Amino acid sequence: MTPDSKKNKDKVVPRKFNKNRVYEDKYKPEFCELLIKHFEEGGAFNSFPAVCGVVRSTLYEWVNRYPEFKEAKSIGEAKYQKLMETILIAKSLGRDGKNFDVKKSDITAVIFALKTRCHKDYSQKDKMELSGHLAATNVDGLSDDQIKERIKILKLSHGADEE
Repeated sequence: MTPDSKKNKDKVVPRKFNKNRVYEDKYKPEFCELLIKHFEEGGAFNSFPAVCGVVRSTLYEWVNRYPEFKEAKSIGEAKYQKLMETILIAKSLGRDGKNFDVKKSDITAVIFALKTRCHKDYSQKDKMELSGHLAATNVDGLSDDQIKERIKILKLSHGADEE
């Protein structure tokens, strides 16, 4: 526990959404280990509020306020990724997992989980290169006939036949 989190532990923290009520910060240091375990079991950060009885936005407040909770989130995310990679590797090699039944694992679901929840390492990043000249034409204040004339000129300049 850091000195900042000790200082904030028993502090009543007002929240923005209801000015007439003061809310107690329900953070407990043991939530760090619970969060890591939650990830190890395949849980998501956004489902952790059900474990500790808070709303999702509170988790993000804790990440910003308590360095040890932020670190637990990072460790948990790494452990989740390791779990998914282990399942994927075991399944692809026809092996059994230690703490899970690989035969019941859905390989498509595992790949989806890696691409969505571990997107920094597993998302498909397509690159697109554009070339050519882009000219913007302001048509504000032009009549319909003037706009049609400009379109005609542009088509002709790009080799399009006149209609």
